[in-house]
Amino acid sequence: MVRMLCAPRLRQISPISLQTHIMNATRIIAHELQTLKVRGEANLSMDYCQALEMLLDYLRDSSLIYPQWADTHTVLKDPLTTALNSLVA
Repeated sequence: MVRMLCAPRLRQISPISLQTHIMNATRIIAHELQTLKVRGEANLSMDYCQALEMLLDYLRDSSLIYPQWADTHTVLKDPLTTALNSLVA
C-alpha cells in the first residue's frame, strides 16, 4: 500500500483523492492492528507503525515540494499521528 502511494505517478493524484486513499489505508491499518493484538501477534504491528511513519514523512516532504499538497498534510497529520500513537501504545 505504501509503495503504491509513494509511486512517482502520485503527482497526478488530486489532493482530495490522496486524502481519501490515505484515510482508507489508515482505517485498514488500524483494523489489522486490532486483529493482530487479539491474536497476540503484536510484534507484527511494527510494520504498520513504519507504514504510517512513511506516510507522514512522505506527506510532509511532498507538501514542501508540491505546495498544493500542504492542505493534505495539514488535514491528515493529526489523524495519522493519532493512529500511529495508538499503534505504539
